[in-house]
Amino acid sequence: MPTASDDDHPARVSLAAAWDSVDVRAAADFWCKFGDALLAAVARHAQPVWTPQLTVVAERALGRAMRAIRRAAAHAGDGRAWWHVEVIGHDRPSPDIAILTVRPWRRLPFRPGQAVPVCTPRRPGHWRWLSPANAPRADGTVELHVRAVAGGTGLAPLRALVEQVAAAPDGRRVTLIVGARAFTDLYDSIALDKLQCAHDWLTIVPAFSDDPCAGPAERGDALTIALDHHEPEQDIYLCGPPAMLADARSRLRALDIRAARIHLPRRVGE
Repeated sequence: MPTASDDDHPARVSLAAAWDSVDVRAAADFWCKFGDALLAAVARHAQPVWTPQLTVVAERALGRAMRAIRRAAAHAGDGRAWWHVEVIGHDRPSPDIAILTVRPWRRLPFRPGQAVPVCTPRRPGHWRWLSPANAPRADGTVELHVRAVAGGTGLAPLRALVEQVAAAPDGRRVTLIVGARAFTDLYDSIALDKLQCAHDWLTIVPAFSDDPCAGPAERGDALTIALDHHEPEQDIYLCGPPAMLADARSRLRALDIRAARIHLPRRVGE
């Protein structure tokens, strides 16, 4: 990815669409019409296996997809389709993690826990979903935590949520479970320690999946340890690899934790 001195090749953060100069509302109308035409074509050419029951199921699925497209278009409104950003900082807290500090040319719309697709001119058309680790600072900068092999890190969006609570405390207590393979993989420990020292409502608990030196209360996967600290009527915010999220959802529902209490990562437009 571009370095801080790469002024001629700024990174780009895309919001709501991966292209510029597009009328998103017209695009939404197009896809809705395309969906109707697709459904009609399938019904015509899939006879006799296309039954009335399949028609109902397909129409419901198409309706959900079209509503999602219209919501994304409404969210984008008349705003820009993408934002140029300049990379002004590049830290490597561990061999496989990079923390990029970026400054958008225009202030980035932000909701804690959201994810945005990111692309650089060095790999045009190659987009990676990353979650900002903080709300835009006074100078507009945000941190993006990048794992060298695939995607972002699960910690970044959860840290952003903690910072949102810190900006407007409302009496809630927050327990942040940080999962890592071993203590040496806990890449953001200094920043986390500063957060915990600054706020008495915040408790940070590490979860080490493969560290023989970890204490009994810190040994295990992040979700298991989180459930040890969970109290009734608490909300649970999750972030991590897709397989982990799918497993977590089923485990939490099996424990009769209401779906409204379970929060998964949001992508732009959702």
